[in-house]
Amino acid sequence: GRVRALVTTALLKADIGDVAGALRAGKQALAIAQAAGDTEGEMLTCSRLACNFVGSGDEDATEDLLASCRVLPGVPEDAGVSTARRMGSVKTAADAKAVLDDLAPLLASARGRKDRPTIARYVLNSAALRFVARDYEGAQRDYAEAETAATALGDERLMAAAQAGIASVFLAKRDYHAALAWARNAADRVERLARGLSDAEGASARANWRDVYVIGAVAAAAVGEIDREYWFNEAGRAGALLEALGARDVSRGLEVPKALVARADAAREAESRAAGTVTGLNTANADRKLVLEAQAARDEAAARLRDADDAIERRKKEAQAFYPQPADLATVQANLEAGEVLVAYRLSAGLASALVVTGKDVRRVKLGAADDVRADVAFDPEHDRHDAQAALERAHRAIIQPLGLSPYVRRVVIVPDGELAYVPFGALLPDVDVALMPSATVYVRLRPRAAMTGRDVLALGDPVYGLPSVGGMPGPRMAALPGTGLEAEAFGDVRLLREQATAERLFAALARGLRWRAVHLGCHGMIDRAHPSMSALYVSATPTHDGRIRAADLLRTTIDADVVVLSACETARGTVVRAEGVVGLARAAMHAGATRVIASLWKVDDAATQKLMTEFHARLKGGTPPARALREAQAEVRRQPHWAHPSFWAAWVLWGLPQ
Repeated sequence: GRVRALVTTALLKADIGDVAGALRAGKQALAIAQAAGDTEGEMLTCSRLACNFVGSGDEDATEDLLASCRVLPGVPEDAGVSTARRMGSVKTAADAKAVLDDLAPLLASARGRKDRPTIARYVLNSAALRFVARDYEGAQRDYAEAETAATALGDERLMAAAQAGIASVFLAKRDYHAALAWARNAADRVERLARGLSDAEGASARANWRDVYVIGAVAAAAVGEIDREYWFNEAGRAGALLEALGARDVSRGLEVPKALVARADAAREAESRAAGTVTGLNTANADRKLVLEAQAARDEAAARLRDADDAIERRKKEAQAFYPQPADLATVQANLEAGEVLVAYRLSAGLASALVVTGKDVRRVKLGAADDVRADVAFDPEHDRHDAQAALERAHRAIIQPLGLSPYVRRVVIVPDGELAYVPFGALLPDVDVALMPSATVYVRLRPRAAMTGRDVLALGDPVYGLPSVGGMPGPRMAALPGTGLEAEAFGDVRLLREQATAERLFAALARGLRWRAVHLGCHGMIDRAHPSMSALYVSATPTHDGRIRAADLLRTTIDADVVVLSACETARGTVVRAEGVVGLARAAMHAGATRVIASLWKVDDAATQKLMTEFHARLKGGTPPARALREAQAEVRRQPHWAHPSFWAAWVLWGLPQ
């Protein structure tokens, strides 16, 4: 019974995009079945979950799960597991046809048992295999059967997958209008699936359905319907962030149940203690086995903490009665000022393109093969140190020059896609104000806040690392950052320095109910690409706080500020999530309420950063718009001969409103 309950839990978690949670539940089911000698339960777990993950196209999850599925001595491997293993390696039409032959008796057996859920999943997998085999008529027939079966079961996920599959078949057959209709049906269903999830769950769920929006955008482009192309592009961007911003507005004053808060606080303390134990063992050069056991305990504690954070976010979103819809093109255009242009890039279906939007017109620009564009815009400040200008010129030719921007443009809002979020656009457009935005709809949503202004600067700098932390363990030991203290002293009205640069003091200052002109955080930063919510800023530790301000902590905080400056290394980076963008610290600060966030793309020089930040805040205080203040500060640093190289100034980007 426990095995089957855990399998059901895993399937539900997979449906909402919580792949890590699904794998944990699946592995728990396997462990219980194996310990009890429950061969049937073990094989049920492997076949059901493997079938589910293969159907979702998540190859890493499938491989991880199948690696945990052992074959008991004397017991043949379950046929469903065997077929799932082979599906994960299908690359060619011949491969697909071979696996179809294996799948046929399994499907027949499921039909004989009248096992409707298994029939629906197997038929869906059969359709996907037929598509790879280029049997489009057979694929369409199976997808239609899968949709009918899913409708009878009330399975929204399978319905969306079947509808997306039908859209892909019509796209392959070049019936673009039919592809558009089915892609829109699938997109509407995806909205219902993704609604009300936590930030991490929602981002993952939308990433799983990215192809729905790609199919629609490609079909719309093929028939020249730019409005519908824009809609699919926009609907597939930053949905989790938009929903979070809406939930933040409607849930102000909503009291989260104390039990949920207590659960999260307890989970955080447990994770802090576990992380401290790992640090202590590593410092003491302890036995490797002890370190590995401690790391496993820390990882499990971190998983429980993420679950607790997710539960709080879901509770907050219960107050939101609708799912955010993309702003239409006319609304976007109405929000653009004279001399302002919005450029929304897209890297998908092997091609790169951009929609160039002004207050008067919209143009679609083809940029070439997506892989070529990715190669042309790659910029490594270390690798390109001796030929930085050539690297920037190559990037300019790839993604800026083809846009044909008017010489009268004075401000560019960039909506990047995928790795383009890591391009130093300010260095490619040094003569205009530049801001990055997760989507055009986020721009429209934030636009009314442009006139909101705060008064003072809350500045944190020069934290002391290695102070006693939770459980008596030392906090993280990191290099001192004296330059960040000088920054804070230069422009901070309220300063949190040295031992006072703690999370508790920062959160207490943010809770005062003031609107700040800027919240400036000068410290170390670390990006956790596997679990973006665990990316963190490192400040001074205390006996009750380990000194890590995680992205998840920012999600639970309100930051009422004109601009948040994350003056730490690589804070503009994170995990590039399909259909959501870069998920990390900068996005978490926007989630928390910041209208604008300034962050860095790579490791930055302490002295050059001190100069840049001092120049930026002086201009901001004098009334210069944020994007222009950043551009002028970068130019000031660039004028210094010893800091002329882009590695010293081009890392800094502004996310959010430029004006």
